[in-house]
Amino acid sequence: MRLHVFPPSPNAIKVLAAAALLELPYERVVVDLFTGEQKRRAFTALNPNQKMPVLEDDGFVLWESNAILQYLAGKRPERGFWPSDPAGKPTFRAGSSGRRSIGGRPAGRTSSSGS
Repeated sequence: MRLHVFPPSPNAIKVLAAAALLELPYERVVVDLFTGEQKRRAFTALNPNQKMPVLEDDGFVLWESNAILQYLAGKRPERGFWPSDPAGKPTFRAGSSGRRSIGGRPAGRTSSSGS
């Protein structure tokens, strides 16, 4: 598995941290955004958006840091890094994206006023 990253980026750091916490072997490929490496043809073929990070795993390519976190967690489900219950997954996704609300409400409530 290869992780194409630019380490000063917070998104790169969280992906690298997740891979380390999950003890997943990977090759780190540094793509220097300051010199425009992300605009080279080989990288653009991996991610047409030319952004970091990008994961390559046995022919599978994925970009967007939160999607990569989900993928990495799925490789080691026994670690509990990603919720296994259906109700926990949307809550976790909202939290990992920085959103304050996911638009849901507790079961049994019919209005926002609670009546």
